[in-house]
Amino acid sequence: MLWEGQPLPESIARLEQMGIASFVFDPCGNVPQQGDYLSVMQRNLSELKLAF
Repeated sequence: MLWEGQPLPESIARLEQMGIASFVFDPCGNVPQQGDYLSVMQRNLSELKLAF
């Protein structure tokens, strides 16, 4: 499951019970709290590598 933001822990746990992994892909629609747009996209790439 791809999320745009960090989901609730209960949601992650429920999906894991069904064998579904959760990954966060931040679309970076606002200025990030840390880093810049490129660093957010690099973090997204790392998450996608785990997913596939």
